[in-house]
Amino acid sequence: MSGLIIAATGGISGALCYNNPNFQGNMWVGYGSMLLAFSLIFVAIKNYRDKYNGGVISFGKAFMIGLYIVLITSTVYVIIWLIELYNFFPDFMTKYVAHVLKEAKAHGATDAELKQQ
Repeated sequence: MSGLIIAATGGISGALCYNNPNFQGNMWVGYGSMLLAFSLIFVAIKNYRDKYNGGVISFGKAFMIGLYIVLITSTVYVIIWLIELYNFFPDFMTKYVAHVLKEAKAHGATDAELKQQ
């Protein structure tokens, strides 16, 4: 479930950010979806403890369940981002770098600072 939440909101926020000339996505939607997705770790561990382990679970077992959920969710996030990047936004980094340099120049960055950026 957490992988699906991250995939859905990641796709939507990626498209919104890419199509915005200021590269501003909805930060609150992104963080909120991650918070929701990763809070399901607690729900999953509690569900496992109550339904399959007789109401008792060791810290080690709960930690491993949580770790596996995080690994699966993070893998789904990376796969979705790679699919978006290579298939829908192949020039994202070129456009983003140009935007960052333009913003730095607008804020008075020197040539040395621009080169460092």
